[in-house]
Amino acid sequence: MKTFHSLGTIAFDGEPEFTVLIDWTYEEVPVSQIFDAEEMDIADIQARIERYELTYFVLRARAIYKDKKLGEQYLGCCLYENPEDVLIDGTANDLAREAIHEAKEWLSIAL
Repeated sequence: MKTFHSLGTIAFDGEPEFTVLIDWTYEEVPVSQIFDAEEMDIADIQARIERYELTYFVLRARAIYKDKKLGEQYLGCCLYENPEDVLIDGTANDLAREAIHEAKEWLSIAL
């Protein structure tokens, strides 16, 4: 079982019924399979990951409605100096909105 590390929660105006939990876990897909070696120095990226200068991870957003998870989205192969940066650059917000959209689809089916 993977260990996820919490980055916090996101709430949106106009969506008060949803809380979105944001967390991350280390990515398992090798960097060499994701990035183009002709455009990036894969060995340098891998060395920086191993020295903890970069974090290579999977981001997860879970939309919670009345204490039930109804939506869940993942974004793999994230490469940041600090995973918390996804809270600043809009990546977490975009993923959270996708999780809420999925949750709303489930609610429309259930109602």
